[in-house]
Amino acid sequence: MAMPPGTRWDAYDRQSVSGACVPDVCRISGCCEMSVAFLWAAPAPLVLAPTVGLHSPGGTPCGAGAEPRGTLVPVPFESTQPVVPGDRVHLVPGSHNVRDLGGLRTRSGRTVRTGRVYRSDYPSFLEVDATAIARFGLATVVDLRRGTEAAEECIDWGGRGVAYRRWPLTAGRESSWHARYTSYLTRRPETVVGAVREVMRPAAHTVLFHCAAGKDRTGVLAALLLAVLGVGEDDIVADYLLSAASVEPVIARLVEMEMYAGMLADSSVDEQLPRAEHMHLLLRWLERHGGAEAWLVEHGVPAGELTDFRDVMLER
Repeated sequence: MAMPPGTRWDAYDRQSVSGACVPDVCRISGCCEMSVAFLWAAPAPLVLAPTVGLHSPGGTPCGAGAEPRGTLVPVPFESTQPVVPGDRVHLVPGSHNVRDLGGLRTRSGRTVRTGRVYRSDYPSFLEVDATAIARFGLATVVDLRRGTEAAEECIDWGGRGVAYRRWPLTAGRESSWHARYTSYLTRRPETVVGAVREVMRPAAHTVLFHCAAGKDRTGVLAALLLAVLGVGEDDIVADYLLSAASVEPVIARLVEMEMYAGMLADSSVDEQLPRAEHMHLLLRWLERHGGAEAWLVEHGVPAGELTDFRDVMLER
């Protein structure tokens, strides 16, 4: 089987691997005489490419035209892999868009520290992997979703010893999937400010903030935080575009829930892809208002909190 770097797998039984795998922790069985618990660790879906030499019960090599078929069965998972400081994109089973806010360079040449602030789609990886909270060192989770979304699915953070704060970013009547990003800042700026302050608070670290897909609401918050730290516009946009690889598997997961299925019914994967111009428009809107720091101070963030955030987040 051809597997990309970062993929981990363990062999089981003697049934087979073939077909398409939803990015998750799963057991796949199909045409060949081998099966694996496939611990998915890539931000995009994969069609497994079985190796010639694995044979189906009828004797046809899987790599020689055997008809792919497969079933997915969740299997328990505990990672033995440490979270490596310096890694930005974290390939974890159960989620598709997890990365460190750190690792980028500022316009002045300093580097944003890793291991203190993470961003994510819905962090189901923390349910799948019993060791993840300890490995990431999470102290706080900031949820940017609406109450109806949190009621649909939400991890028992208190039971896991993690502080949970919800600051719902909203674009008003516009769907959060199609809204201009400035709508989050103009509709209810107090929720944006509350989320920013919680993520910046050093005592809350290590902190993870998330929405449903980890792209729009999470992308807006990440842009504000990175701008405060002095990361340049092009680098903020490039970071935002990293979410593109996760869109298809994230949507595949969300549409299994009735609430999201309705929201996404008339939207294609292509329409949900992050576009550079969307983030450029937000950042240039902020510049017309004096920049991210000025906008935050104007809306109630004490300047000292911004300074403290830079002090803990920027390497000297």
